[in-house]
Parts: sequence; C-alpha cells; structure tokens
Amino acid sequence: MVFCTSAITDSYLKFISPKKEILGDLATGVSLYHLGGVIMPIAGGLLYTQNDVHVFLLGSLSTLFAILTTRKLVKMSLT
Repeated sequence: MVFCTSAITDSYLKFISPKKEILGDLATGVSLYHLGGVIMPIAGGLLYTQNDVHVFLLGSLSTLFAILTTRKLVKMSLT
C-alpha cells in the first residue's frame, strides 16, 4: 500500500512541482513517510497499553487529516 501511495505522490508531484524542485520534494516526502512510520506505531502502542479504543480513534483522526489535506492540495493545484 505504501508503494502505491508513493507512486501516486510522485506522479502528482511531477505534475504540480517545477522540475528543479522535484528531487528535494521527493526526498522530503520519503523522510516524512519514515518519520510517520516510526512515530505512529510507537504512539499507537503506548495508547493501546492505556486504552485500546484510543488507538482506533488516533487512526481514524490521522486518516481524516490525510484526506482533508489531500483535498485541500488538489483544490489549490486546480486554481
């Protein structure tokens, strides 16, 4: 799933970004993917040991945040 997201992000980035900025933007994106891949499991594990309902709430909120951010980015690139 991460590969598909990365491929979509790369294609979209090539569409909206100037050619000389693509490499830096891709490197930043990969770094942020890794940062999220480290922080989210740790935060989820800590929340799960306290109360397992909060883990699903955190996942739902992060997914909602990602959807809203993506929609905002698409609207900004279309205008």
